[in-house]
Amino acid sequence: MNNEEKILAMLATLTEDVSGIKEKLEEVDQRSVRTQTLLATLTEDVSGIKEKLEEVDQRSMHTQSMLEEVDQRSMHTQSMLEEVDQRSMRTQVLLETDVSDKLQLLYEGHQTLLDTLAPKDRVEKLEEDAALLKSTLRLLSQDVANLKKAQ
Repeated sequence: MNNEEKILAMLATLTEDVSGIKEKLEEVDQRSVRTQTLLATLTEDVSGIKEKLEEVDQRSMHTQSMLEEVDQRSMHTQSMLEEVDQRSMRTQVLLETDVSDKLQLLYEGHQTLLDTLAPKDRVEKLEEDAALLKSTLRLLSQDVANLKKAQ
């Protein structure tokens, strides 16, 4: 084998090697295209996820704001309930002391009236006596009138 044959043999080997490399390169190119397509799809998916996360974050902030408002209202309501409870306690104390004292005074006044009133049977006796005196006075007045006429 002379040099030319050796060179041709090497050229044939190199040609086969280059053909194999070209095939491998085409496969790599195809894989690269598929990878880029997948990467683009993933990028779109990630963008969509980011948008949805931003929406969720906004909703979360709105919900947090609403919860804070509810908490403030709850605190205000609790404050009002405590005030009502204090008023209720003051009213209860007032009723226990003031009303009780006034009822006692009323009872004592009523008892005094009952003590000073004449008994019912005595009043009836006095009414009978007054009726008798009235009728006697009428009779006496008639007698005096008759006597005056007779004179």
